[in-house]
Amino acid sequence: MRYLSTSPRPAGLADYPFLAAELGATAETADQVAQIILNLATRWRDVGARLEGARRSAIRAIETAAARREIDAAEASFAGVINAL
Repeated sequence: MRYLSTSPRPAGLADYPFLAAELGATAETADQVAQIILNLATRWRDVGARLEGARRSAIRAIETAAARREIDAAEASFAGVINAL
């Protein structure tokens, strides 16, 4: 995150509207908010990649299914990925 790599830190948050919006609600300082956002972004990147892979696999399986049971299996597989998150 650009804010955390800026030294010294900016005097204001005009260039960082999301940090400004979260300040006081998410954490007390802009540094704390930025670190929380960075940590969450890292976690969501992993979750997003797993979801996207499962989503695309389910779509492909459903598109090529020859029987209802294959669609049901694709849906169950996708639900399994979501439930494991």
